[in-house]
Amino acid sequence: MAMISQKNGEANLKAIRELFESGSILTVLDVLRSVGTIELRHYVAILRKDLDISDRWVKRNGKRFKEYWLERGYQDDK
Repeated sequence: MAMISQKNGEANLKAIRELFESGSILTVLDVLRSVGTIELRHYVAILRKDLDISDRWVKRNGKRFKEYWLERGYQDDK
């Protein structure tokens, strides 16, 4: 598992959370391009403690990958 520095980790977590809250459907490649990390699964695991994040397997151009999104109708009570 890749080591994530605390400073970068907090910034990445905040950026990914903001992407979800803006309504984005995210893949590892999307997050690599916009945030600069390939550790989307790691951040999704952390964010799922507070957010209702769904996922599904997708196959495009012979590649299989996951898409993640924040379920609509979820309200953060915190």
